[in-house]
Amino acid sequence: MESIELKILKNKIFELLNGTINLNEFENWLYTNQFVNDNVLENAVVSEFLEINLRSNGWFYEIQKFAKNKYNWEEFISTLLIYNLENFIVSKNYESAIKSLKNILKFSNWDYDLFSQFESILDELTSEWSNSIQIQQSILLQLEKLSKIVISSIKNNENLDDFNEILFNGSKYWIN
Repeated sequence: MESIELKILKNKIFELLNGTINLNEFENWLYTNQFVNDNVLENAVVSEFLEINLRSNGWFYEIQKFAKNKYNWEEFISTLLIYNLENFIVSKNYESAIKSLKNILKFSNWDYDLFSQFESILDELTSEWSNSIQIQQSILLQLEKLSKIVISSIKNNENLDDFNEILFNGSKYWIN
């Protein structure tokens, strides 16, 4: 069973990977957190995490690799999708769509059809032919519909198999 402190560490790592907090905010939290300081040597997860050089060029990928090895990756992906898609839905603009899609695609797994759908949308939004406001609005409307379906499906399916169905068969959620 994961302690509440380890859950907090996991959530902070997820927030950092999601872009909810930046590296400086994460470091400030990490180095002032009493649990982390008290468990540097006693807890293997904390010790292993603290071996990551947060000042190296590859810090992001090292943390991503750590998270994949230590945590339920589907839980992270669902958190990533919900956070970014909800942010897009709230703002409903071109810039937030691009940012949300890029954040999602940083963790792309091309075995997941859903990620291919998001990449197609990003390609459409950034292509030369979509420079008209009308075309962009149409694409954004489609993204909003897909986002709502995916969020609802993730939140309503507590079963991991159902979540994997969403990831692997994302095209069935695409609305034309």
